[in-house]
Amino acid sequence: MDKLRRMLTPLLFDLFLRPSRRVKREPERNQAFLTAQFSLFLTVFINTGVIYMSFFSTNPRVGLVLATAEGGFFLSYLLSRTRYFRFASLAVVIILSVIPLFNILLSSDRGQLAILTLLIWNTLTIIIAGFLLSPGLSRLFFFINILMIATFPLYVAGMTLSVIVLPLLFNIIIPLTATMLADHIRKQEKKQMEDILEVNRRLEKELNNKTVMERQLLYNATHDSLTKLPNLMILKNRIEHVMNYQRRHRENIYALLFLDLDRFKNINDTLGHRNGDFLLFEVGARLKESVREQDTVTRLGGDEFVILLEDVKGHSEVFPILQRLRDKISEPLELDDKTLHLSASVGVVMGREEYGDPEIIIRNADVAMNRAKKISGFSFEFFDNNMLDSVKSKLELESNLRLALEREEFLILYQPIIATGTEKTAGFEALIRWQDSKGNLVSPADFIPIAEETGLIIPMGYWIVEQVCAQVKSWQALHPDHSFSVSINLSNKQFQDSRLVESIGEIMEKHRVAPESLKFELTESLIVENSRETNEQLSRLREMGCQILIDDFGTGYSSLSYLHALPIDILKIDRSFINRISDKKEDIVYTIINLAHSLSMKVVAEGVETREQFELIRMMNCEMVQGYFFSKPVDPERAEKFLR
Repeated sequence: MDKLRRMLTPLLFDLFLRPSRRVKREPERNQAFLTAQFSLFLTVFINTGVIYMSFFSTNPRVGLVLATAEGGFFLSYLLSRTRYFRFASLAVVIILSVIPLFNILLSSDRGQLAILTLLIWNTLTIIIAGFLLSPGLSRLFFFINILMIATFPLYVAGMTLSVIVLPLLFNIIIPLTATMLADHIRKQEKKQMEDILEVNRRLEKELNNKTVMERQLLYNATHDSLTKLPNLMILKNRIEHVMNYQRRHRENIYALLFLDLDRFKNINDTLGHRNGDFLLFEVGARLKESVREQDTVTRLGGDEFVILLEDVKGHSEVFPILQRLRDKISEPLELDDKTLHLSASVGVVMGREEYGDPEIIIRNADVAMNRAKKISGFSFEFFDNNMLDSVKSKLELESNLRLALEREEFLILYQPIIATGTEKTAGFEALIRWQDSKGNLVSPADFIPIAEETGLIIPMGYWIVEQVCAQVKSWQALHPDHSFSVSINLSNKQFQDSRLVESIGEIMEKHRVAPESLKFELTESLIVENSRETNEQLSRLREMGCQILIDDFGTGYSSLSYLHALPIDILKIDRSFINRISDKKEDIVYTIINLAHSLSMKVVAEGVETREQFELIRMMNCEMVQGYFFSKPVDPERAEKFLR
């Protein structure tokens, strides 16, 4: 029996009482549910009245009224289970209002009992109207009810004012109290609903803000903040996509372009970072204009951009895009009343089936770009495996170079510098050599550029100064009466160290070496490219007592202006001029020597390999010479013999 009840209860509830599923809002569903319950209750209740009137009443017209009301209540019940449930509530109230009126009119009884019946029905009607419908409609029925009772003596025969006074007062107090109670309940429900809606609005606003913030965070994580271009994350995703597509469609080819602006650091340092940022933004916009809609332009950082070209037909379709890039980038750009003409170096990789990792193809494009960087102007290089072998060799050399610095595998050789007047040793040039763990000598032309590129030249340079100072101190102890100096080469990278001068001074003080014993050699390009910063540090070195030499003079910028502006003591004429020297006064060597003397500078001629060259140079009043005619670079023991 219990099992049957548990099965029938939800079935009967769904069948007779559950409100329409089209009613979504919770308060409306509650009202529809209440209307359905009440309509069903009245249908059953009135049905008992119909049965009673059919068997016991002597007035069949009252039974007819009840039967009609029962039908109306059942229709209201059916209506309450639809989205028009509000009309069901109104129908219930109207039916309840007219039932007692018809009973009074159709009945011959005009006594207190009839009036009491009307009182009960009308009170019930007003209460139901207040709870099922609205307080306003309930008050309307209340006034209609009072008006109807008060006017009974006018149209109901035998009804006197004394008969209706007490019911009238009672019918005012009870419904009015019920109406006020219903009104209070509805206000409480409205307040609760407003609170709920306000909470919902706040939650919705917070959710929207959170959604906007998540979208912004996602955008920031996948796009460059300066140029608004996609970043490396998007690029890798797009490359993976085209790689997967190519595996399914082997005829489709893609290409990756790695682009780096030329001389951007100089522009950024000269015009400021704000103008540099504007330049990068403008370049990003120009790149997007130069490629197709399906291509992806990304910024990796700094002045590096990567372009993914999808669905190209090979080299023949890449070349026109490179041409458009060159034309667009080279368009004049106005910055701070200056007109800039930009260029870039581009590395190109054609997508192949063997590529399975986006990082590998990006790396290869970077390798090709670095190869293109060695060519002046807008240049591009297509990647091949030989480039990668070169890079791997370079990385291996860098790794070995770091180990060599830790193990002190370097040695210092000294090439004598001879005074032309006495043919005695005036000093030496210190030259670093690397003897690896296998005993092989590595050419400075191979490891010095890598040392500069990686920054290892800075600790290496201090190591050279340390070794030279120790050696100078040792030689000075052996030859206290011999005046000489040692020249040390400085690179561009070393001048980027703000403590260069202080560190050199500390090393000299440590070994108790006089500043006059050291000279420092620089190239022309270093001085011209960094004139202001270099001038400051050179002036401080010179104030300490060290002398400054310009190495390989005549092969660089050969600008006479910096000779006046910078603290330079000695010019070293490049060996290429010595090889072509003649006894004519128009010879370039003669011109350089006279120029130096006019600026109160001394001159060293490099690369002297024959007696004839030496005699010509001495005849031109060049103070010092250096070259294989006297000696190759030698170890400290053999160099010491020149001091004897």
